[in-house]
Amino acid sequence: MKKDTGNKIRKIRELKSVSQHHVAKHLGISQAAYSCIESGKTKINDEKLLKISNALDVSKDLIINFDVEVALNACLKVQPPVMS
Repeated sequence: MKKDTGNKIRKIRELKSVSQHHVAKHLGISQAAYSCIESGKTKINDEKLLKISNALDVSKDLIINFDVEVALNACLKVQPPVMS
C-alpha cells in the first residue's frame, strides 16, 4: 500500500471517533504497532486493510480512494442557515 494510506486510515478513524486502541484490538495487535501503521512506518497488505476497514465499518475502497483534503474541507465548511 502507498505511504499515504496510513494517513487516510487515521483521518477516517478520527472522523468516526474511533480510538487506536479499538482498531488495534480488532486487529489483534498492540496500539503501538497500530500507530506505526497510521504513521506509515509499517506497510499493510490487502488482508490487513480489510480488517482495518471492518474495524472502522467502512469499505476498503473508501479508504483507498479517501481524499483527506476533500473530507477536511467538507468538515470545516460552514453551512448557510436554512431560511424558512
